[in-house]
Amino acid sequence: MRIVIDDRRIHEAARLAETHLLRGYDAVQLAAAMASDLGGAFAAWDARLRAAAAEEGFTLIPVEP
Repeated sequence: MRIVIDDRRIHEAARLAETHLLRGYDAVQLAAAMASDLGGAFAAWDARLRAAAAEEGFTLIPVEP
């Protein structure tokens, strides 16, 4: 699945970066996941990115890194 990173996604990534203190690419990854139809699961090892994804309503996989 491809997610187009357009102005809307960039603005969403900027909001996520500011809200959750994410690095730029991590914010883009989360913004893209939010635009997808992948069932609400999110996989990452970075603790801050995982916490942000959980706060945005994703189910984390693996459950415990």
